[in-house]
Parts: sequence; C-alpha cells; structure tokens
Amino acid sequence: MPGTAAEMLKTTRSELAPNPNAKPLVPLVASGRASLETLAALALEQHQVIPADRRAFLHLAQRASEEPAAAGFFTMLAEGEELAAERLGAFTEACEVDEERMQAYEPLPGCQAYPAYISWLALNATPTDAVLAITANFATWGTYCATIAQGLREHYAFPNEACAF
Repeated sequence: MPGTAAEMLKTTRSELAPNPNAKPLVPLVASGRASLETLAALALEQHQVIPADRRAFLHLAQRASEEPAAAGFFTMLAEGEELAAERLGAFTEACEVDEERMQAYEPLPGCQAYPAYISWLALNATPTDAVLAITANFATWGTYCATIAQGLREHYAFPNEACAF
C-alpha cells in the first residue's frame, strides 16, 4: 500500500484509469471520420450525462460535509458540470440538433453506464473512495475532450464556442 496521498493517487490512476484507446469515437473525431450524426448522438447523450453527474456530485458534496477537502472537490466538479451544460448548447447547435429532436431522443444504455456508476458512488461509496474512483477517470476524460475539440476544429470547422464543452 502506498505511503503518501500522492503515491496512493498515482497508484489509483494507474490501476483504475480507463484505457485511453478504448473509446473508438475519439480517434474517429480526431481524424474527421465521424459523421455529423455520430457527433449529434454525443451531444444528445451529454444532455443526459451532465445533469445526472451534477446531481451526483452535489449529493457527494453534501455527504462529505465532515471532510471539507472532499466536499470542496465534489462542489468543484458540480460547478464544472454547470459550465459544461452552459457550453453544450453551442456544440448541440453545430451538430444540427434542434429542440424537438433533443426532447424525442432516447439515451443509449451503454452511454449512460458512466453516470449510473457515478450515481451509485454518490449513494454508496465513502466520499474518499468516490474521490479516488472519479479522479482515476477524469484525467482520461480530459484527454478525450481535448482530442475531440481539436478534431472538431480541424476537420468539421466547428467554431471555438462549439468546441468549448
């Protein structure tokens, strides 16, 4: 078992982080081979993921009230979800998704596995365990987002506002 918090975090990231090559969508967008329909599905799924994650993070912050550092971490994540929600509209618009389509969309179960897991953590995990589990994923997610944003700019001519989400 690692001796310091930094060592524990490093070990957790290396053991629990998702395989950065496991998401076939990322290289498709990066190379310009994803269809606009595929990008629209990403936007539509995110309209479900973001509010679910925000609620879970707020719940975790409340549960971690006796652990100020953890509570602050979850509050920061919830605020990040608010920012992502604000920026998602421009991406959705660039994907040519209108309000009617958004309201009629049925989320894909596989795409909703992550927010279901985050919700499970919010209800069942200790705040410390949740911090570790979420941190292991976030570094990889950030890399995915940066790669997708670059691909959207280079191959799809999406404006910066549409890539900010």
